[in-house]
Amino acid sequence: MHVWAIILILMDVSWVAERTDFWDAIGVAAYGLMFIFFESLIIFFVLVLVGFIFPRSWSEAKRITLLGVLIVVILIWAILGQLYFLLGISLGPEVIYFLASNPHPLWIIYGTLLIVVTPTVALPAFATIRSEKFQQGFLAVLDRLSVLMGLYILLDFASIVIVLIRNLG
Repeated sequence: MHVWAIILILMDVSWVAERTDFWDAIGVAAYGLMFIFFESLIIFFVLVLVGFIFPRSWSEAKRITLLGVLIVVILIWAILGQLYFLLGISLGPEVIYFLASNPHPLWIIYGTLLIVVTPTVALPAFATIRSEKFQQGFLAVLDRLSVLMGLYILLDFASIVIVLIRNLG
């Protein structure tokens, strides 16, 4: 999440700095990172609650890997959804006409999304549950990313300090 947020923030920093000043651009970045921090906390607590649903017989590695894989898939779909609007992609007039002429267009949209999204969730989840090697590989990747995650937390706390300074000063 942080990588995508930083990319979006960097897209906005230059025009905010040109419009006002650099301190305002830092403020915009700080608000963005602070929002991502609180969003990450909410996702963490939801994942903890979801973790209680899994069978107690599963190993800790299997639980962590499955939760991690599910959040990665959700984040990829969220990024794709934002890219759809950022890049100005359109469905095309034929698709719009087809949906408009159908008495239940939402059923078609939701059905299509279900057909597309289900394999992207089910296949990694299945690989996680069945493959010890996949679990070990995913945990190794998470271990390597832990230093980067620490940097993100440091940036998050710095952004909270900046927002407090801007609002209290």
